[in-house]
Amino acid sequence: MQAYGDGKLANILFTKGLVAHTKGTSITAYALHPGVVKTRFGHDMNGFLKIIFTLARPFMISPEKGAATSIYLATTAIENIKSENGAYFEKSKPAATSNKDITPENVNKLWEKSLAAAKYFI
Repeated sequence: MQAYGDGKLANILFTKGLVAHTKGTSITAYALHPGVVKTRFGHDMNGFLKIIFTLARPFMISPEKGAATSIYLATTAIENIKSENGAYFEKSKPAATSNKDITPENVNKLWEKSLAAAKYFI
């Protein structure tokens, strides 16, 4: 679960880095939370976490509903959301983030690590 949370934090940090490094261009970037979507995530867990996921599954949303914010951001006219460039979205609306690790320093650290890792794929 720690790795999952770290991955979500990295998505937000990278989005903010992308916005900073594409300033003055037509590129926009947004991070989002699709909601708690009923997928196969957690199916291979054991013990207490398996019980939690099994009990929570009836309250999770469908993959179609989970895709709604992504579809909104991909299809909305840029003029209507450009002012939200770099924002974090939930339920197709900008949402506040309160993680203390979302700092300019961490944005830059992740950006530099991403550039270093990218050389292995380019």
